[in-house]
Amino acid sequence: MELYVLRHDEYLRLYNCSYMSGKEWFDHGIPDPFFGILTFAIGVVLNVAYVPCLITMFNSRVLMKWSAYKLMFYIGINDIVLLDMNSYFTGYYSIIGAVGCPGVDIKYIFGTLGMVAWTSQSVSILMLALNRCIDLWQPRYLSKVFDGKRTYYWIGASVIYSLYFLLFVPGVIFSLHGYAWFFDPYLDIEEMKFVDKSKYDSSPLVHHNIAISTLLPLVHIFLICSIWRRGYQGSPSVRRAQTVVSEMYPHPSFCAFVYFYMQLVPVSVLLSKSATLTLQLSNGAPPVVYLLVNRTIREGVLAMLPFKVSFSTNAHPMPSYTTRTGAVLPTFHISKH
Repeated sequence: MELYVLRHDEYLRLYNCSYMSGKEWFDHGIPDPFFGILTFAIGVVLNVAYVPCLITMFNSRVLMKWSAYKLMFYIGINDIVLLDMNSYFTGYYSIIGAVGCPGVDIKYIFGTLGMVAWTSQSVSILMLALNRCIDLWQPRYLSKVFDGKRTYYWIGASVIYSLYFLLFVPGVIFSLHGYAWFFDPYLDIEEMKFVDKSKYDSSPLVHHNIAISTLLPLVHIFLICSIWRRGYQGSPSVRRAQTVVSEMYPHPSFCAFVYFYMQLVPVSVLLSKSATLTLQLSNGAPPVVYLLVNRTIREGVLAMLPFKVSFSTNAHPMPSYTTRTGAVLPTFHISKH
């Protein structure tokens, strides 16, 4: 945003829509109503599930005393921003067949906000995985780094990190040629081949995506192995815990790799659409897991409904397991209907 706010003349030079008329720009995009409506509908459904989960989580003193839930709540806020961007904006632009121009300003602003949410969310997911590993193994010099209000320092570090991208990294622009958001505002437009595309390169985000796509799978693999090693081998409780961990946040690493690849190499329309849908589902997966696995969140969400939902349940709480210091880790509950 530093470019847009403080060097606006340079911004207008780089993101110049005066080369063609509005109609000529739109002639370069072919509307795809089906894909647009699909992404829009997915966003509505996942938002309806996610927002009540976050409200329940925030209002629960039992959950919010745990550092993991503080991180998950913050991740959820970023998920909502990304979900809205990749559902409503992507959906609308796909329906009308938009490319970078016209309306580049609004695309640039929301693309920047989405990039900020992405960097903050993905770093926070990495922090959450590290938090779970530390709780399991309780290393001598790291056992208390997430205790109490210290979790907010980690969240603050994530915010500061993402602010760098807000201030100094150019925003991404939607283009129907890739059904996604790209740094190049003139992506695959033949008449704009004369423009020096190196001006739109973003090394910081490329490096971020490489780091996330490399580190996040490694930490998650270590975390799953740690649960298996520290828990009861082969027991149902460990298998459920493994399911929670493996289903919650593994997808951002895949999205980071695909979007890094898409910025550098032309890909098929099918892969571009798949990447957008995968990112949507990645941002919207947590509430599905919460509602299926976490009884506290599920009951809190059901209590918000304007009508009473009654069902018989044979709940079997997952046996708690402890760290080396004897601290009981948060447990998840499975209910059979």
